[in-house]
Amino acid sequence: MQRLICCLAALAHPAQVGAMLEMHGSMGAVESVKAASDVYAPVSGEVTEVNSGLTDEPALINTGAETDGWMCKIKFSKPEEMDGLMVRRIPALP
Repeated sequence: MQRLICCLAALAHPAQVGAMLEMHGSMGAVESVKAASDVYAPVSGEVTEVNSGLTDEPALINTGAETDGWMCKIKFSKPEEMDGLMVRRIPALP
């Protein structure tokens, strides 16, 4: 998302705590000065927490995607869906 939408201006969180999400179903939207894009759930499950800090600072999605820029936390309802997710590879040390 970082390369496709820069300068995020707004974030819409339709998913609230307690909401049930389906894998690849919409869980929100991001808007920049040039475009808007839906955000899709990576897995099925229940939303247990929403990052309210993104309301005031949506750019954190780009600048801190692996730290403060998370959108929501999801409790898996179908753990087998994890098998299809991309895995971050850490290079082996010499």
